[in-house]
Amino acid sequence: MRWIINLFYILIIFNFLCQNNTVKFKSSNLNNLYSTALDFRKNGNFNESNSILKKLLNFKIDNPIKSEIYYKIANNYYSLEKSDSSLFFLYKLLESNKKDYKLLAKSYFLIASNYSNIDDFERAKQNLSKSIYYYEKNNDNIGVGQCYNNLGELNFKQNDFTNAISYFKKAQFILENSNTYNNQIVLSNIGASYIHLEKPSLALPYIIQAKKLANQFNDSLGISVAINNLATIYRDLNQLDSSLYYYKKALDIVDALGSKEEKKTILINLSEIYEKKRNVPIAYVYYKRYIALKDQLFNEEKNEFIVETQEKYQAAERKKDLAEMKLEIQKKDAKHKQFIFSFILISIITLLIFGIILIWLRWKSIQQKNKAKIEIITATMHGEENQRIKISQEIHDDLGGILGVCRMLFTKSKQVFTDQHKDLFNRIDALLLQANSRSRAISHELFSPTLKQFGLKSAVEEYINNLLYLNPDLEINFQMLDFRLEEKLELNCFRITQELFTNTIKYANANSISLQIEKIENQFNFTYYDNGIGCDFSNITKGVGLNSIEARVKSFSGKIDYITSNQGFKLKLTIPLKK
Repeated sequence: MRWIINLFYILIIFNFLCQNNTVKFKSSNLNNLYSTALDFRKNGNFNESNSILKKLLNFKIDNPIKSEIYYKIANNYYSLEKSDSSLFFLYKLLESNKKDYKLLAKSYFLIASNYSNIDDFERAKQNLSKSIYYYEKNNDNIGVGQCYNNLGELNFKQNDFTNAISYFKKAQFILENSNTYNNQIVLSNIGASYIHLEKPSLALPYIIQAKKLANQFNDSLGISVAINNLATIYRDLNQLDSSLYYYKKALDIVDALGSKEEKKTILINLSEIYEKKRNVPIAYVYYKRYIALKDQLFNEEKNEFIVETQEKYQAAERKKDLAEMKLEIQKKDAKHKQFIFSFILISIITLLIFGIILIWLRWKSIQQKNKAKIEIITATMHGEENQRIKISQEIHDDLGGILGVCRMLFTKSKQVFTDQHKDLFNRIDALLLQANSRSRAISHELFSPTLKQFGLKSAVEEYINNLLYLNPDLEINFQMLDFRLEEKLELNCFRITQELFTNTIKYANANSISLQIEKIENQFNFTYYDNGIGCDFSNITKGVGLNSIEARVKSFSGKIDYITSNQGFKLKLTIPLKK
């Protein structure tokens, strides 16, 4: 009986899913292909149907038509009991179609049917709920009723007959006045559920009504199910004569339909009922027929198993041969691909090596040019330093000495001047003093004995004091701890300081300068800031001064950063110190 109910269920779904939706292509050739695919499906040639439908997907077609084709392919796979493939195309349909409520309702219904086939009942129920939602939006009561019937079937499969009856009765209420064929199936399901709940008296009116509708539609399978159910009900009600009557009618029907499994069940039931009636000979006759049919089915299953095993073995052998051929082809392809890959790889590596060599040679050339440039600048600066020292000594020893003697002689000749020449004397004396001081300052600027004797800090302080003497309105903040550096580094830092101060005084129009010199572990930091007008380094052409600063820093492998705006100028340089 359970087998017949499940068969009924499958037929309902098949009938529902096979509803033909007209799809019109712009091309008559495509229309012909589509019609051919549908004809193949009607004749049960589902693979041939799918082969054509999949070819149609390669053409440029509108999304609604594509969605219909996805649905037809999924429907064919469902008929072939290939749930995974059916679900794949259904989910592709859902991705491409969000607006066609009718198609969405059918798609979720088919998804639920696939999940039901693989016993994933929870997902089946979830998708039936979605199908109900879209059927209701489309005002399709038949679809809603079929969904409730299927929800009942799912609960029936899980042996939850109480909930199954609840859903079946919802379906009955909806389908009662709409479609007698569907209503017949719902009535049969309600009766079957009551039979499983061992409530035959409640099942009887539903099965009787289902039988009447099956007779009305001349539905032989529906009549068979109803008669078999009536026989079971009368057996459970202990009305053995009525049960025998319906089991014998059911036996005639299943003989006509050729359903051997159902016939086997009816034969054993007839044997049991005759045994209850104490008619052992007839009971034994039906039991012998039951055993004979059982053995026949067993032998058929055994033969089918043997044939299937042989076919599987032959298929496995063919697959093995095919796999070996494919493997041989793959090996050849692999060798060919390996050769191509090796050639490409070697070519790439060669190009990379060639490129690296070119880059290295270019880098080496730039390094050599930079090194030569630094050597030239260093030699130039070294020559300039020697020249500065020579000029400084000349000014200090020669010009300074002459100015000193002149002032001493001028002072001794003071008695020659009368009172009326006193102012003139003082002015000349002051000019001689200023000239002497200025020559000494120039001498120290060209070469600072303080730098060599006392170090960078003392030399910078002395230089700043001389600047403040000439620029009393300038504010200078100098910070440096008392430490000594390599002699060349101290000299170059002092020259950088002179250059920066000179540029600020000449061009920046600043009234405040900050200089911070520090040594942190193995690094020398030099930070200079003024609050002048700044400059735009994107447009400025670096002069001798800035180029000289950069050359000095690079000669010690240092780094220099400029930070400037219209509100000031900041320079920060870092030089690594030798350990």
